[in-house]
Amino acid sequence: MPNVSGYSKVAMENQRQDKRNAVLRGMDNIAGLLTFAGRKRAGEGTSQSVTRRYSFSLRAGHKAAYLCTEKIVYHYVENLDAPKKWFKSNVDTILKVFGEKYRLQREDLYFVIGTLDIPNYALFVSHNHPDGMAHFNVYLFAKSKQPWGTFATDTEALPGGFGGSSVKTLLASKVSNSGGPWNMVLVARLRFKPDTLEPMSL
Repeated sequence: MPNVSGYSKVAMENQRQDKRNAVLRGMDNIAGLLTFAGRKRAGEGTSQSVTRRYSFSLRAGHKAAYLCTEKIVYHYVENLDAPKKWFKSNVDTILKVFGEKYRLQREDLYFVIGTLDIPNYALFVSHNHPDGMAHFNVYLFAKSKQPWGTFATDTEALPGGFGGSSVKTLLASKVSNSGGPWNMVLVARLRFKPDTLEPMSL
């Protein structure tokens, strides 16, 4: 099959966003130290000082999924003319070579035109829960190769929460390790919808 660049020039761009600027990071350090000192005086004891928190609502009867991150880089193809032309011209060849073996149809094929990459992420998924909140607490001094924060819920403290409710919770979370490699968490893509001749961007 021909190269995509043979259809026209393909230029990759990237866009970087950082939620925490230098001033906010400095304030985080102060807030984290004060929080840590207060906990020690109260005799609570903690192995990690929390510098900030992100909160997400949980509604009974509604599934929930949250992805928390503070820094992203979005890589994308600036002009989609060449990818669309290549995909349309070569989709039948791809299906001829791989379709029968892998039971593929046109709408099963994706052409990736962008990726969202992040250094740290926190994923929370819940299929069943009472009303309440989920919180992601970011550690002030996250140790290398250790999670950069942790999730907690306050549904127990609310009317109808775990303590006084028969609602059975079904939730899970995954938090990346600090100092680990960047991860691709989302992709932008071209795809053929059923009964269409032109690929659409999703």
